[in-house]
Amino acid sequence: MTKSNGSILTSEEQAICEQISQNDDGLYNQRAQVLLALNEGASQLEAGELAGLTIGQVRYCLQRFRMFRTAGIFSAETQSQPLKAEVGPKLSSQISRTDSRIGDSVNQLKKTQDRVNKIKTSSIPVEKTIVFEDPDNEITSNKKAKIKKLKIKQKKDKKDKKDKKAKKDKKAKNKQKQGKKPKKNRNKKK
Repeated sequence: MTKSNGSILTSEEQAICEQISQNDDGLYNQRAQVLLALNEGASQLEAGELAGLTIGQVRYCLQRFRMFRTAGIFSAETQSQPLKAEVGPKLSSQISRTDSRIGDSVNQLKKTQDRVNKIKTSSIPVEKTIVFEDPDNEITSNKKAKIKKLKIKQKKDKKDKKDKKAKKDKKAKNKQKQGKKPKKNRNKKK
């Protein structure tokens, strides 16, 4: 149960909420009651019970209020289309860069999906490992860990192969010393 610390409304917003709660029926009335109760220090659960809303509806109302203030919960336009907040040039620039990065990520994802589809239809052996980097050439820590494990496994396999060959050569030398001929490897291709 989350308690509100009170004083979430300015005096103007409080007046708007009081007017709506007295003169309006329905959703706006309930939202106004929730905001007034929270402003007085009620918990979200208590405010919801008072207004006849679920805790989820109260949290949604509070979230919209925190983002857009009263325009976010009492505007008829918010019901049918997203609210457009006025933003300064700095925030607008950040939003634009974020939109651009999202677009780049989507394009990179499409390219990666195309590569995966080509690999699935090609005859590249499964043992081959292909690492895709993100647009900023940063490999995530999860990918780094997988790559590290793969490199360790490859080194171990190489070492095991080398040890196996050395053991086989040593065995052949011992047989030669004893006067026996080493077996020829019949599996080798000429």
